[in-house]
Amino acid sequence: GVAQFYGWVKAGAAAFLLFGAWRRFHSPTAGLWAGALAYLGIDDALRLHENLGSFFANAFSIGEVGPLRGQDIGELIAYGLILVIAVTALVVAEWRDRGATPSVLTQLMIPAVGLFLFFAVIVDTVGGVLPEVVQIAVEDGGELLVLTGVLVISLIWSHQAIDLAEASTS
Repeated sequence: GVAQFYGWVKAGAAAFLLFGAWRRFHSPTAGLWAGALAYLGIDDALRLHENLGSFFANAFSIGEVGPLRGQDIGELIAYGLILVIAVTALVVAEWRDRGATPSVLTQLMIPAVGLFLFFAVIVDTVGGVLPEVVQIAVEDGGELLVLTGVLVISLIWSHQAIDLAEASTS
């Protein structure tokens, strides 16, 4: 729907800003966050975690557990694997960029993306117990609100990085 499209635009714009910062400053951390945000938008648009969740549910014969369908559990497994890959890549990118101290970008993005994943994964998974209109409002509204924050973080960080680079060359 319109809300999802708007979310894809926000994620894409944030990814574009961070991709530009990565290209200009060769920052592995900015490149990783650009890729992560692009993935979030693409995953939502192409329903990648849903398809992977179906694969896991079928491949491992996962049945219902309480209010959760096998598909829901498969999606949680899929997101868990994706998260392990993303966190590993983030640790490597941060180490290459800064050593042991996480960048300001990462310090801002981790809570924001974590909150996005709460709405996208947890609210989506357990939302079946809520009335549909409430579940959609909470999930989509939460995702859009958080993506606005992510876009603002990306905009400020990319401009701050540009300002710092220009100050160091003058």
